[in-house]
Amino acid sequence: MNQLKLNYLHLADGASPDQLGKLSIYGIFERVILNKVPGKLLKFVAVGNLKFGKGIGEKINLKIKITDPSKQDLTMKEPITASFPVDAKKNKEGGRIGFVIEIGNLEFKMTGEYQIVVYANKKKVGIKKLIVTKKGVENELHN
Repeated sequence: MNQLKLNYLHLADGASPDQLGKLSIYGIFERVILNKVPGKLLKFVAVGNLKFGKGIGEKINLKIKITDPSKQDLTMKEPITASFPVDAKKNKEGGRIGFVIEIGNLEFKMTGEYQIVVYANKKKVGIKKLIVTKKGVENELHN
């Protein structure tokens, strides 16, 4: 079974591993408040954990797409991708892979609900919502 499942995805200001392998995530958010729209978010990280079953193969290819409120893909210079090798033991038994991917200079052209969509080996494995508002109208899109 080579099933893939996204256990979690957090958007944050940053993340850093320590010497014992623990990951500290700081500035977790689900909402971006911009001074003006269109506007840019200079840098943030996507922190996630992916579970996979046995027989997944030698690597897992990850892709992240971001769509705006009208479901259009955001234009970025290059797609957000990463590839993770899977050692032989984990390929036989299954396992988990954690990831931290830095995303920079993301331009938001409108306010509303954006989606961060995660694909692993070309299969959609999860979605994270991101609300973008303009400063002064933060209450516009409360859940």
